[in-house]
Amino acid sequence: LVLPLDVATQKLAFIGRSGSGKTYGASKLVELMLLAGIQVVVLDGVGVWYGLRLGAGHGKTGFDIPIFGGLHGDVPLEPTGGELIADLLVDRGISAVLDVSMMRKGPRKQFVTLFAEQFFQRKKGRRSPVHVVIEESQMFVPQRPQQTSRSGGISDGRMKGAFEDLTKIGRNFGIGHTLITQRPQAVDKDVLNQIEVLFAFQTNGVHEKRAIRDWVTDKGLEVNLVEELPGLDIGQPWVWSPQWLRITKRVRINRKVTADTSSTPEHFDEVTEPVPLASADMEQLQQDMAATIERAKAEDPKVLRVEVAKLKRELQQKEQQQPEPVVTQVEVPVLAEGQAGLLGGMVDRLHSYLNELKVEVGGLKEALEKVRNGQAARQRPVPRKPVATRPPARRSAPVRDQVADFSGDLPKGERTILIAAAQHGEGVARNQLTVLTGYKRSTRDAYVQRLREKDFVFVNPMGIVEATLSGISALGDDYEPLPTGLHLREYWLGRLPEGERRILEIVIASWPGSAERSDIEEQTGYARSSRDAYIQRLKARRLVAITGPGEVCASENLF
Repeated sequence: LVLPLDVATQKLAFIGRSGSGKTYGASKLVELMLLAGIQVVVLDGVGVWYGLRLGAGHGKTGFDIPIFGGLHGDVPLEPTGGELIADLLVDRGISAVLDVSMMRKGPRKQFVTLFAEQFFQRKKGRRSPVHVVIEESQMFVPQRPQQTSRSGGISDGRMKGAFEDLTKIGRNFGIGHTLITQRPQAVDKDVLNQIEVLFAFQTNGVHEKRAIRDWVTDKGLEVNLVEELPGLDIGQPWVWSPQWLRITKRVRINRKVTADTSSTPEHFDEVTEPVPLASADMEQLQQDMAATIERAKAEDPKVLRVEVAKLKRELQQKEQQQPEPVVTQVEVPVLAEGQAGLLGGMVDRLHSYLNELKVEVGGLKEALEKVRNGQAARQRPVPRKPVATRPPARRSAPVRDQVADFSGDLPKGERTILIAAAQHGEGVARNQLTVLTGYKRSTRDAYVQRLREKDFVFVNPMGIVEATLSGISALGDDYEPLPTGLHLREYWLGRLPEGERRILEIVIASWPGSAERSDIEEQTGYARSSRDAYIQRLKARRLVAITGPGEVCASENLF
């Protein structure tokens, strides 16, 4: 089987039972890519790809590529270092093995998610061929992910979303990939269905054969060949490529030039360690990493906040060391007797006029809305009453800042509107109230008006409805403010309708980047009108923001 050079940006899968030769076959493909000068990044969840540095014979060496992490790594991996490694590989264009086999699930999930998100984002601006090999791919793109993390860390859903972007959209930016798995039924079906070339090795399991049969059937190929899989010899897979190569044939994997470290170890096998990188190579790698680390620090908001705090402390210390200032007494004019009281009365009258003006502006805005909706023509004009001037009262506060005594139960509709306003301290627009409460416009406006009459809400000149202190007091003990951060995310994911929830999960998985509307439509299967309606509702809830043409970003309040 001869593969053209553009295999670097194609989508492949090596499937077979343990010991069938799938990893051996994939590593042979990687050898050929490295010999052709193609950048390859191996995400090793098992710890067997260090063999690329070992020659197949005693004393021979393999490829001079760095190994990050694992038992044989040149440089250890930290759970928080995913973005750093992604920047290094994109900026330097080097091949590497990322061995995450020694990490526990939580730290591993954190590293690979940060790596995949940053690598995909950076490649958008650095388009060049690179092939990503994902060993035991069901760990990274699971069919049934847990949408939230019990420990509060990165969820399966976010990890899966990162690798979905990498595998489904990455080819637009030069990213090809190879999936390796012995459990194809546990790999996300949308990702598996994208495969252009399938290498099917010896497979015995019922569920495994069914997953392969589904792929073959979907491509319109000869499904009876699947029944031959249990009898295949080791290292002799069936290869299906109906569109790209247009072949269906059985092949034999050629011998590798590097060591076979993926085979099951026998009792008397000699453990071979890879030859360390040459000192010049290690020195260059350390310089590259140091430059990447310094750039990351310069752009990291956390590091910048620490630096600002340090500078503030230094400034405060210098101010404390300054000599005491010389106090000079200066005569200044003061208010004459009686002028202070007169000035206080004027301030109180201004407060009163301001409150009346706010009420008038709110009424004018409501009348304008009715005119726009064609409702004014069907209503009798109401003569405008002159505004009565309130007598001045000393030290009075605006109505919205007073706490009035209230005894009794609020009707359900008014309580629902009031809670929605109270949970958003900066206030909510009327269209947001419609989304948050589900009330139609006329019902919503009636409840808002009743709450205004009770001084429980204040409608500012921009039409934003804000809860007053009296309104919050009237809600009683059963009112709870919205949570923040990850708890706010869990709060909404547990309450949103399915359509909004699915889209929010996709947008969250793309954070801190944005999700394309076309990608959302592709992943959910929703029609454009339904998709846009769900996005608009999420925007009204202030869970997402529109960051550009066709782009949706999760709110920072969810993180």
